Amino acid sequence: MNITQESTGNLTATIKVEIIETDYQEEVEKALRDHRRKAAISGFRPGKVPFGMIKKMYGKAVLAEEVNKILSESLENYLKENKIEILGQPLPGKERDIDIDFDIQKDFEFYFDIGMTPDFDLSLSDKINVNYYTINADDKMLDNQIQEIRHRHGVMSEVDITKEGDLVKGDLTELDETGEKKIDGIVNTTSISLNYIKDEDIREKFIGIKKDDQVIFNPLKATGNAVETASMLGIQKEDAEKMNSEFNFSVNEVSRLMPADLNENLYKLAFPAEDMKSEEEFRQRVRKDMSNSFVVDSDKQFMNESVIALVNEADISLPEDFLRRYILEVNEDKLTEEKLDEDFDNYLRSMKWQLIENQIIKDHTLNVTDEDIKNYIRNYFSGQFFKTDEEKEDESTKERLNNLVKMVMENKEEVKKIYDHLYDNRLRELLKSTIKINNKEISYEEFAKLVSETKL
Repeated sequence: MNITQESTGNLTATIKVEIIETDYQEEVEKALRDHRRKAAISGFRPGKVPFGMIKKMYGKAVLAEEVNKILSESLENYLKENKIEILGQPLPGKERDIDIDFDIQKDFEFYFDIGMTPDFDLSLSDKINVNYYTINADDKMLDNQIQEIRHRHGVMSEVDITKEGDLVKGDLTELDETGEKKIDGIVNTTSISLNYIKDEDIREKFIGIKKDDQVIFNPLKATGNAVETASMLGIQKEDAEKMNSEFNFSVNEVSRLMPADLNENLYKLAFPAEDMKSEEEFRQRVRKDMSNSFVVDSDKQFMNESVIALVNEADISLPEDFLRRYILEVNEDKLTEEKLDEDFDNYLRSMKWQLIENQIIKDHTLNVTDEDIKNYIRNYFSGQFFKTDEEKEDESTKERLNNLVKMVMENKEEVKKIYDHLYDNRLRELLKSTIKINNKEISYEEFAKLVSETKL
């Protein structure tokens, strides 16, 4: 067997693999003898089928299998031994594609086109500048958040007349085609939140009504949802899906969620561990929480801008013609040349970032171990359900935590999500500690506009 490499351009080459009879003959003979030993052919005892017959029946398939096996292993070993790092996978030689005939050939030549990974210089340092945005909540957003907190801790109070968002309690009675009470029809006492009435015309019927008023409506049309309709009528979902009757709703009570007053009692309910006395203290505390909730968005934008900065800094050249062919071949029947033209810059940018990311991993030993994942799972469940420090855990708690960790670790999809989450965190923190960060404060509206204009 002989393997040679010929350069075909900047970062591209063709590899020629020559396989001769002595490379595969022994393995082919062995495989055919194995077929002979197992073959069950009428007229012959097991293991006594003439070798020539076995060769005629299975020789071509066995030869093709062994040649392809040698080809795959030899190509892989050649790349590894010669430390050739390639982009994607080798592609069958486009210019030197030769028809193979396993019936008559004993020696074979195969050609493969490869695209090679480019060398580039990139060091994480303060020469690379990236913005980090702290998003400030404006007064309108703050007022909306405070109103939401007030509603969350509010109480239901009985009122006289309904308006949007109220809750009405009453009796539902199914009607027949004439508008009279249906014999053996559905009767149910229920509460209806006006927020759950999706049909605008029906919701309008419920606005401005009071105790003892009556409303005729179609529950399934009102909600547009069989599950909600079933709950309203006290029936099964399957029955609700077929329900098309009109119902009379007689109002017994109207209730409204009254927001909690802005006072020390609300401050304590919202932030039990803090002792706030004034509305200003409360507003500042809520504003701080809102800014903290934006950290995920800020981190994501920081990574997006970091990718752009690092790709520009590295100035990587790629074998574009090879990559075009590779992308089309691996996405056969899924991607047209026209669509590739539209998205090709994105493919190139993604490929460049993958090369940079691999280099960062190598230079900074950036990895996530199984133990890291187990600790993350353990800490998550400990914080969510057990609320205890590890040194204070009793044996029962430890066993329960260990069982939960084991259960999650058996879910490969979930483990992959945790791995990606931990890896992304480590990469982000590494970048924050090595490149120059320009801290900027920005409003949420400005930030949203910035994100929409960022081209990855």
